[in-house]
Amino acid sequence: MLGTVLEEQGGPQLLRTVEAIRRAAIVERTHAAADSPRSHLAAAVAELDGRQLVDIARAFTTYFHLINTAEERQRLLRLRIHELHEGRRPGSPADVLAKLAADGLGNEALADLIGHLHIQPVFTAHPSEVRRRSIITHLIRVRELLIQRRASGLTPAERDALDESMLRVIGVLWQTDEIPASRPTPEEEVSHGLFYLRSTVYPLLPLLYRELERDVRAASPDGATDLGAFLRFGSWIGGDRDGNPYVTHDVTRRVLLLQRDAVLGAYQDDLAELMDALSQSTRRVPVSSELIASIERDCTEMAAEGEAARQQFPFEPYRQKLSLMRARLSHVAAAESDGNPQRSYASPSYLLDDLQLIRQALIEHGGRRQAETQVDDLERRVRAFGFHLAALDIRQISRVHEAAVAELLARADIAHSYDTLVEADRRDVLLRALATLEADTTLLDGYSEETQEALQLFHTIREMQAVLGPEACHTYIISDTEEVSDVLEVLLLARATGLVRLNAEGTLTGALRTVPLFERVESLHNAGRVVDELLHMPVHRSLLVQWNDVQEVMVGYSDSNKDGGYVTASWELYRAKRQLAESCSRHGVGLMLFHGRGGAIGRGGGPTVGAIAAEPPQAIGGRFKVTEQGEVIHARYANPDIAHRHLEQLIGAVLSTSLTPEVEVVPAWLAIMDEVSEQAHAAYRTLVAGAEGFLDYFLQSTPIGEISELRTSSRPARRAAGNVETLRAIPWVFSWTQSRANIPGWYGVGTGLGLETFRNDDPDRLRELQSMYRGWPFFRSLLDNAQISLAIADMRIAALYADLVEDEQVRERILGMILAEYRRTQQGLLAVTGQPELLSNVPVLRDSIALRNPYLDPLHAIQVRLLREMRAAVSREGDSKVDELRYAVQHTISGIAAGLQSTG
Repeated sequence: MLGTVLEEQGGPQLLRTVEAIRRAAIVERTHAAADSPRSHLAAAVAELDGRQLVDIARAFTTYFHLINTAEERQRLLRLRIHELHEGRRPGSPADVLAKLAADGLGNEALADLIGHLHIQPVFTAHPSEVRRRSIITHLIRVRELLIQRRASGLTPAERDALDESMLRVIGVLWQTDEIPASRPTPEEEVSHGLFYLRSTVYPLLPLLYRELERDVRAASPDGATDLGAFLRFGSWIGGDRDGNPYVTHDVTRRVLLLQRDAVLGAYQDDLAELMDALSQSTRRVPVSSELIASIERDCTEMAAEGEAARQQFPFEPYRQKLSLMRARLSHVAAAESDGNPQRSYASPSYLLDDLQLIRQALIEHGGRRQAETQVDDLERRVRAFGFHLAALDIRQISRVHEAAVAELLARADIAHSYDTLVEADRRDVLLRALATLEADTTLLDGYSEETQEALQLFHTIREMQAVLGPEACHTYIISDTEEVSDVLEVLLLARATGLVRLNAEGTLTGALRTVPLFERVESLHNAGRVVDELLHMPVHRSLLVQWNDVQEVMVGYSDSNKDGGYVTASWELYRAKRQLAESCSRHGVGLMLFHGRGGAIGRGGGPTVGAIAAEPPQAIGGRFKVTEQGEVIHARYANPDIAHRHLEQLIGAVLSTSLTPEVEVVPAWLAIMDEVSEQAHAAYRTLVAGAEGFLDYFLQSTPIGEISELRTSSRPARRAAGNVETLRAIPWVFSWTQSRANIPGWYGVGTGLGLETFRNDDPDRLRELQSMYRGWPFFRSLLDNAQISLAIADMRIAALYADLVEDEQVRERILGMILAEYRRTQQGLLAVTGQPELLSNVPVLRDSIALRNPYLDPLHAIQVRLLREMRAAVSREGDSKVDELRYAVQHTISGIAAGLQSTG
């Protein structure tokens, strides 16, 4: 069908050219020696003019869009076949709990876990989604047509009509611009996130609850099955201001109100459906006196709406009540301004009370099935989504708070040189200020612009909590946390603006959850100590009471990897999680880790189930919060069936890891892992920080400049001007992925394993590493993810990009280091895992990569040519071709991302 569209839109010559390039790429992948040049493909690409380059790139990009959609559908079909044969899906809660029950899982252990189970995916607007919303919309239509096309009993005419519809959508897909014309605003990013929350998450949530309740009953018939609101969703969109000047306090306010309107509209739709369904008449069946009394109260408070309901539904009390409930919901948004809050719901709890009245009345009078499905479903949604839909987390970098506190303390005449104080003195000053500084709930004029914005944010949080409830916005994440003072600074700003209050006992109250974020290697190393010291402080400890004595801590996978490399970041994260769990345990406090994972392995991505299984069990404990970033949101939530599968696997993995006894880690393994990390870190830092010319190599051998100019997010690519250190992790990983060097996901593994170094003087080294791979989930996940990264990497393609480096000596030196470590890592992985080739243990993934490579090769060849021409044009002042070439490069970036199904 794509071939038909290409011929219709570009003529027979376009299709012939695409086919010629495709065949040349396949031949060279199939028959060329590993080190032979790609002469035929390069020659074919060299003959293309500018317009043809864009069309060929779009052809292969569209192919990947379509094949990704088809593969997604096939995955679901295979899963369905498995369920039909086995009775349950692998990795689902039903599967996990059945296996645990067979192994002797006790009712008490399961009930204890269910009592505090908390799983929270958090949507972010991180710029790793390169597809425009229009492209995504057309691909969703392709998916729908694929589903319809597989329906049984289609007539030939019906199948022809579906095929014609498919051709029409593919045609529109071809004609739609792949490249956004401008950066999205934060509000537009919210709209994108709301699309998935409203269209997929909202309808799916009750099904997940029903399934888990069923599975828990099956595994523990005599145990408790009350799940509470265990599955909730969060968002950073409009709350994450770390390095994003476009997210202001006013944006945060507007975003929260947009989310409120979205969820209230969804409730209105559900209540309308219930009105259609609950047509019971008092002429046929009685109704509870409690429900009648509540209708009378509603009619008194809402006279006009009450009279209308009675006239429209004279003998149908459920419809009367639901009509009045819809009227109350319609007044929620205006309750704070119309002077009559009695006509609205003051909080979600009042809506829940009304739903409980209806539920109980139905159960008492022959409507149990409707009560336990339709009414219960809406009740579950209200418990999870409240009047806010997704809890909006606030994130800001610690230096902003430091500057604001310095101004605040100077103005209050408490300290005039706060920023010069050492940590111990900072703590003393902050604790004294927390005890003595009076709150000022005005806007606090007279401060610098940055401090004004920081203070106004706390005012906004307080205001929105009053309107939407504390659950709407209460988590404050502190990026780049290094010491206790970084958290105390936030508490002081909250105290100064009235968000939290000081009690007579010297403790704090208020709906604020301060969450330190440990990102870099050194901060991860100190994370356990910092949290331990925080929990010793009553001003911090007292705020945990309303959060059920649970301390939330965020750990960053992206910046730690960029800072220390794949191995060291993974190991320091693992150690930090264990230390954090131990610190919280000593204080009798629960721990909820917030995992800042991206989509790529270099940013903490990879298979979700394996990642959770590799966590220290004491660091999970039934609580799991994780970011869903950029491209990952579309991959996991665009298709409701894929979303269902992802979330059931997430729930199953948390249950399994929390309820399975911890694997005993041999002390010698910890020592070996320290050694592996140290050697891997040295190799990584030697490359990125020590190798002369590395920065030039990176800037010239990857499309980092063009990626930074992509209009995929409101957030800039850098926190500030500077070198690699100031570059955000997403473009860092994205760039290496495009050039297929992929170093954030594997570099240093070979040196760390040390098989070359230890082969002669330590013959048991390999056997010990093999034992670690078999017996330690963390180590197995570390190497398995490195396998995936290495298999996606392609050194022949990376060498094509290296040819863009102008300095031959720099090119040869840096590429030589990368090639040597690649070979070292490949040999080490195969030796430790005992496989004949990479990914032999995951043949489907191995074959998928092999099948996609020939279709990616043309995109790489075109991108390298375009980068060379564009950079030459930039050097010629006033060359008008630069914008045209940049536009073409951006098409190749999109196509390679679609082919690899990975960006940052």
